[in-house]
Amino acid sequence: MSRMSRGRIGPKSVRYPLRIRRSRIHKSGVFTLEDIPAGEQVIEFTGRSLSLNQASKLRRSYADYAVVTNSGRVIDGSVGGSGAEFINCSCNPNLTSRCRQGRLFFYSGRRIRAGEELSIDYACPIKALRIPCDCGERKCRKTLRYVVEPVQHGPIQKRSTLPPIKSRFARFRLRTGYSGIHRIGVYALEDIPAKRVVIEYSGQKLSWGEASRLQFPRDIYVAQVKPGYFVDGGVGGSGAEFANHSCNPNLTKRQARGRIFLASRRKIRAGEELTWNYHYPVNLRRVPCRCGARNCRGTLRLIIE
Repeated sequence: MSRMSRGRIGPKSVRYPLRIRRSRIHKSGVFTLEDIPAGEQVIEFTGRSLSLNQASKLRRSYADYAVVTNSGRVIDGSVGGSGAEFINCSCNPNLTSRCRQGRLFFYSGRRIRAGEELSIDYACPIKALRIPCDCGERKCRKTLRYVVEPVQHGPIQKRSTLPPIKSRFARFRLRTGYSGIHRIGVYALEDIPAKRVVIEYSGQKLSWGEASRLQFPRDIYVAQVKPGYFVDGGVGGSGAEFANHSCNPNLTKRQARGRIFLASRRKIRAGEELTWNYHYPVNLRRVPCRCGARNCRGTLRLIIE
């Protein structure tokens, strides 16, 4: 008997009557049997707790039931799941998620009527394989969600653990994680208000001549402080060097007394990947950008040559 056919709702984890049945979005889904007011706890997402390394070894069929929490752990709903693992992704969901003491709960983002399918935007911060989204929403981003997979590129493959964020440089709780933009990224573990300094971009100070002599991939963590002077986050970096480029970023660069700080342009939600616009000179070699923003300029970053 397949895992899908055994799906049921665990009564200890749910606050409203729900049931699992066929979904137009993706195979099976979860539907409410009565109206649910906005802002109410609906169900807890339960399962066995895994590290990112353990989750990367899951077979793809079981990885479909795994979600990443803000604490950096993965909950595998295929073992001990409450039924919440059958809730499908939507680009315009009616549920939101909240983490409390390592546990994951789904809340109603608005009033949900009886018979309506429950949905949530997983947006897992994981280096991943994309799956097409069939939610049918007008603003659908065309990707269902990200499936946990091992990383198979470059020096990151040699790391047994993800690189740390140095807390003395960060004003908020952050962590590194696998990114759908480019290898490793930086993620917020708590909500960050707009216009607040988030982290300092630290590293070895370089002149223009020293920076220009760096060969790929040694140059990928170099940021300009001012004309002719640079910081190499690859040596003594705070972890900010892993924040990826985006053409529609949520961070902006600030410079003060020869130091670089990354500040929030808007409110950043817990679990969101931190990004900033690198603004490298346009006469350098281009690398394709995969940030996914509508106004993407098509180049991820530009390498010093």
